[in-house]
Amino acid sequence: METKHLEFIQGIITRLSGNSFQMKSWNVALATAAVGFAAAKDSRPTLAVLSVVPAMAFWFLDAYYLSLEKAYRNLYKKAIKAEPSFDLDALPVGFKEWLPSAIRPSVIGLHAPMIGVILLVSLTGVFR
Repeated sequence: METKHLEFIQGIITRLSGNSFQMKSWNVALATAAVGFAAAKDSRPTLAVLSVVPAMAFWFLDAYYLSLEKAYRNLYKKAIKAEPSFDLDALPVGFKEWLPSAIRPSVIGLHAPMIGVILLVSLTGVFR
């Protein structure tokens, strides 16, 4: 029965990892659409700056999912060593846990350049 508990935790970890990947995918799609919109004929590149807000939201959510994933990995390690409790509550994720996730290379290395490109295109009107 204890292995079922570990499977539940692993399922949560897998879902959180998938959510993190989706945040990255959506941010790439958003940045591509913003740059494409700015490059379109007779467009207004400055309007692409509006996509910075959702891009930041995707960054924050990606970091949040990564923080939760880490909390559940810790719960998994604890569940292996402890008596079966069948508890699926990981430690709460606050700013202290979120910030290191937000600046991890796998997170900041994707989201920061996307936001940078959006800002560059929208503020300089590169395609005009």
